[in-house]
Order: sequence, then C-alpha cells, then structure tokens
Amino acid sequence: VRLPEQGEILRPLQYPGIMADSDEVVNIARRQVAYHQQVRGPRHPDTLSALHDLARMLQTKSRCREAEPLFQRVFEGCEATLGPNDPETLASLDGLAQTL
Repeated sequence: VRLPEQGEILRPLQYPGIMADSDEVVNIARRQVAYHQQVRGPRHPDTLSALHDLARMLQTKSRCREAEPLFQRVFEGCEATLGPNDPETLASLDGLAQTL
C-alpha cells in the first residue's frame, strides 16, 4: 500500500474553492492524522500535533462530541511522551476541558 506524501494530502488546501470551514478541510485533516499515525506512529509529536489540530477544527465547528475523544488521545499521548507539565500536554488538557 502506497501512503500519500504529506504534500499530496495538503495540496487541496492551496485551491481557493475549498473554504477553511468546509467539511472537506476536516476530511483532509483526518487524512493527515492517518498519514502521521501510519508513518510515524500514534505517539509521535507530529501525529499528536495533527490530531490536536483536527480536534480544534471539530471543536470550532461545534462538533465537540467528535473532538472530545481526539483531545483525550492527544492528552494521553502528550502526557506519556512529553510529561504532565509540558505546554503541549496542558494545551490538550485545555481543549479536552472545553469539550466537556
């Protein structure tokens, strides 16, 4: 199975026909998360960052039920890899709290 390069995933964002708040952008963000998970692993900082971005995007679209488990995964991953007091860990905890 050939994985797409990150540039291939993000290329559609360069076209003016795709609005930042569209569901298509959410789908692209999901593909980016999948790419990082397959290439780098579920707890790699790039994967956690992409997952955090997706969760924030969903939260902004008032899709908190979808965002909550993503923030939970980011929080657990950051806490395990970066420690409980790292700014990324705390930012993911803040995002999680805002979805509750």
